[in-house]
Amino acid sequence: QALMFSLLRLLRFVRLHRMKKLSDILQYNAHVSLVYFTLLRNFGAVLGLSHVAACSMYFVARLKDFDNSTWLGPEVVSLSGIDRY
Repeated sequence: QALMFSLLRLLRFVRLHRMKKLSDILQYNAHVSLVYFTLLRNFGAVLGLSHVAACSMYFVARLKDFDNSTWLGPEVVSLSGIDRY
């Protein structure tokens, strides 16, 4: 049941439409350099996509109860929350 609640947390992605609105506003703002804006936007996209990929791999390992066939292995069960991250 806790596994299903972790899937429900994916609904937070719905809030990303606010970031798109902010991006559109800042892109045409004369006080913001377009080069810095583009670099920051691309860095944020890479950071977000890598985070989603890592969470997906963690979720798959969790489905298999962190056995030896996963990339994490059974050692991850004994780690604290921040160490797992």
